[in-house]
Amino acid sequence: MVGLYPRPFSVDFYLFAELRRMTDIKLQLYYSVANIAMTVPFGLLIPMLYPFARKIYITGLLGLSFSLIIELAQVLFTTTRTATVDDLFFNTVGAIMGYCCFYLGNRSIRNHLSNKK
Repeated sequence: MVGLYPRPFSVDFYLFAELRRMTDIKLQLYYSVANIAMTVPFGLLIPMLYPFARKIYITGLLGLSFSLIIELAQVLFTTTRTATVDDLFFNTVGAIMGYCCFYLGNRSIRNHLSNKK
């Protein structure tokens, strides 16, 4: 039987607090890069699929929203994960980096096609 029950949850509202708690620089790097890499595909694909998202601020806001949904799910549905502002920050950076890849690739393809004419 599955049921909802009150339980304590953990939310960390201090930016980079999780990184400061880590003593190993490799672990800090892995934590940061993994959170960024997780949402790069999101930032790359959203403007490809939805033309309205072909502005960096829209893709950034969508990436932040996507990350917020993930963090809220951790708070509401897991007992072992902590929602952190660090994750919101790094995931949003990843979405923006994905958008930058889209923008550069799209511009490169357009330049290539216009030079062929």
